[in-house]
Amino acid sequence: MRKLSATPFVPILFALSLSLAATPAPSHAGDAGTQEILLGQSLSLSGRWSRNATLYRQGALLYFDDINAAGGIHGRRIRLLTLDDRSNSQLVRSNTAQLIAAGKILALFGYSGTASSLAALPLAMRAGVPFFAPRAGSPLLHKHGGRMLFTVRAGHRRELDFLLRQIAGMGLDRVALLHPDDAQGYADVSLAAELLYLYGGNLVAGVPSAGPFAEAFELEEIADALLRSAPKAILINGDVVSSAAIIRTLRARRYAGVMYAMSQAGGKALAEQLGEMGKGVAVTQTVPFPWRGSARIAVEYREAAKAAGDLPSFVGLEGYIAAKVLCEGLRRSGRQPTREKLVQALESINDRNYDVGGFSINFSASSHDGSQYVDTSAISHSGAFVN
Repeated sequence: MRKLSATPFVPILFALSLSLAATPAPSHAGDAGTQEILLGQSLSLSGRWSRNATLYRQGALLYFDDINAAGGIHGRRIRLLTLDDRSNSQLVRSNTAQLIAAGKILALFGYSGTASSLAALPLAMRAGVPFFAPRAGSPLLHKHGGRMLFTVRAGHRRELDFLLRQIAGMGLDRVALLHPDDAQGYADVSLAAELLYLYGGNLVAGVPSAGPFAEAFELEEIADALLRSAPKAILINGDVVSSAAIIRTLRARRYAGVMYAMSQAGGKALAEQLGEMGKGVAVTQTVPFPWRGSARIAVEYREAAKAAGDLPSFVGLEGYIAAKVLCEGLRRSGRQPTREKLVQALESINDRNYDVGGFSINFSASSHDGSQYVDTSAISHSGAFVN
C-alpha cells in the first residue's frame, strides 16, 4: 500500500504557513530560492461540509505524489499547503491572505464550493495569483473571476441545461426545482423555466431551500410546496447536507417521482448521508464514471487510488484531473516559473496539443472555462453508483 506523502496534519500546515509569511518574498513569487513548487489551498477539512473537500484534496494528492515520486517537475517537488477554514468565509479570506502574503505561492488550487471561492477570488485577482480549479461552477464565479480564474469542471448553466434536457426527454414534463435562497437561486428558476419550455416540459414549482440548518418543520413546509404541484421529477440544487435532508423528508412522504441532485452535493458524500434512502436518486457528475469504463483518465485514477489504499469517487477523480492539468501548465511554464508564465502556459492547453486521457480540456486566452462534460448516475440499493 502506497502512503501519500503530502498529507501532514492541518496544524503543521498552519505553522508552516506562518513561517513562510515571515520569509521575505522573492522578486518573482513562486520561482526563486526554492526547489519546490508551492501551491496554496483553504478548505473545510473539519465539520459537516468536509467530506467533499477532503475527497477532492485526496484525489489531487494522488497525482501530485506520483509526480513527486518521479522527480517532480523540472526537478522541483510540488507542495500543497492546505489550511482548514471550516467553511467559514471569514477564515477563507484570512487563510488566503496569509498564503498570498508568504510571497512564495505560485498558485491557489482546488478551493471547494461557491461561497469559499467567491471569498478568496478577489484576493487572488488583486495579487495576480492564478486561482485554479475551484470545485464550483456558479455563474457568479465566472462573472467576477477575471484572468486569474481557471476552471476544469462544467459550469452551472451547462449542468442545468444537460439535466433538464434529459429529464424532458424522458417524458418527465412536470418538474419542481429546489434552489438556494439567493440571487443565483432565483435566476436558476427563470433559466429552468426557459430551458424546460424549449425541451417540451414545464417548471411547475420553484421553491427556495431553508439551507443546511433547516428545522424539521421547515423541511416539511418545503416538501409541501414541492409536492403541491404534483411534479414527475424534483431537481435539488444544494450542498450535501441540505440535499440529503430534503431527500429524506420526501422519502418519508412517500414521493414516488424521480429525484435529481446536482453535482455540488457530491456523489459519495450524498450516498453516505442517505444510506438506504438514497436508492434511485440520480446525481449529475462533471467527470467520467470513476468505478469502471474505458476512459483512460478514470482507469489511471482507479489504479492510483488502489495503490494508495483509497476508494474512488467522482469528487476524487475531479481533484485528480485538476492536478494533472495544472502539472501540465507547470511543465510548460519552464524551469523558472512565475505566476504570469503559468497563466500563459495554462492558456495554451487544449485538445489539439494535450490529451488528459479521454477528458476534454480547452483553455485559451479568451476562455478559461476548461470543460463542458456532464453526465448522470444513480445510487443503487447498495449505496453504489450505476451509470
